[in-house]
Amino acid sequence: MGASCPLVDNLFPGDGIDLGVIAKDGYVHVWNSSRTEVWTSPDQVDTSGNNTLSCADIDNRGGLQIVAPASSPALYAYGYHTSSDTTLKPLAGWHVATPTYGFDKVAAALGDANLDGTTKVIAGDLSCFVNCWNASGDATIPTGAANGALWRQVTENQGTSIVNSSVAIGDIN
Repeated sequence: MGASCPLVDNLFPGDGIDLGVIAKDGYVHVWNSSRTEVWTSPDQVDTSGNNTLSCADIDNRGGLQIVAPASSPALYAYGYHTSSDTTLKPLAGWHVATPTYGFDKVAAALGDANLDGTTKVIAGDLSCFVNCWNASGDATIPTGAANGALWRQVTENQGTSIVNSSVAIGDIN
């Protein structure tokens, strides 16, 4: 494992608390409280093992979905497609691509960023773009936004990247 922080939550209903990481082999691995590996992602998402998983009910259908930023210009999301599913699968519309840049040592923020009642996936990439997607993997882009990003040059420096820092969502006023 690189710099990936563990995700701890009840990802698989009925087996208690699970632990998930993006390992150095590039795959997402999840273990249950008995230390048994219960799931490995079908995709190699991040060969550096440096990004951190997030989870939330992003599709508002119940159950948690896992979101994994990639070192390539992409973000992956996994969840249950139907109530009878017994394993996580890529969500419809995912993986999604960023315009050009990947992610390094970040986690995606998951929440209702624009107060429309739906959960968004938001992450900052290596070129200071902060990107936003809805549950179906469609980019949510304001009119006139550059390169499909919500914000550009958050650091106000062309040579600075978003590394070691994750986006946060909250009501600040």
